[in-house]
Amino acid sequence: MELNYNFKKFVDKAKFIFIILNNEGTLEYLNDEACKVFEYSKEEVIGKNWFDIFLPECDRAKLSYSWKQSIDSGQELFNNYTNNLITKYDKKRIIEWNNSFEKDKNGFVKKIISVGRDITNSSHGLEGNIKILFSLNERIKELNFFYSFSKLM
Repeated sequence: MELNYNFKKFVDKAKFIFIILNNEGTLEYLNDEACKVFEYSKEEVIGKNWFDIFLPECDRAKLSYSWKQSIDSGQELFNNYTNNLITKYDKKRIIEWNNSFEKDKNGFVKKIISVGRDITNSSHGLEGNIKILFSLNERIKELNFFYSFSKLM
């Protein structure tokens, strides 16, 4: 996909992740922020399968199957979602995505345009999960106390 020069210049300097995949899951474009977050150069990943490079192995089959069904049906099932990805150096990142399909005149999906943001260290990402775990731990302590107390009665 050829991007307009000014648009490409804007997207490359933006502080969000911008990628374009073809309908087979091949990475056709990624911006500078995506390179920074995923620790790859453009040359290393353009033309390669997104799922094989960025998805944790345990998620690949399930997500690539669901994604392919979405492409084949033309329904944007993954319009807004969050998933775990891995970087070149095996760091885990949590990315929140918004996607859009580019379709041909017959309604078949040609490209998937995705804009994302790394929320690994945001309140929605790792820190949020840690807060939830601490909160759950406190609730468990309370439940254990009440359970122990109820056994005395």
